[in-house]
Amino acid sequence: VKNRRYHYQVNWGHKVTELCGGGDDTKRDGKCKELEDNVEAELGDFEDKLKNALKK
Repeated sequence: VKNRRYHYQVNWGHKVTELCGGGDDTKRDGKCKELEDNVEAELGDFEDKLKNALKK
C-alpha cells in the first residue's frame, strides 16, 4: 500500500507542479493550494479504500 501511495503521490505531485507553474509566482501566491489539498484528500481516500478492500 505504501509503495502504491508513494507512486501516485509522486505522479500527482509532478502533475500539480506542472499545472501550477512549478516554482513560479503562481505556486508561491497560493493559487494552487486548493488543488494540492484536493489531491492530498483524494490520495488519503484512495489509501483508505485500498486498505478496506484488502481486509475483505
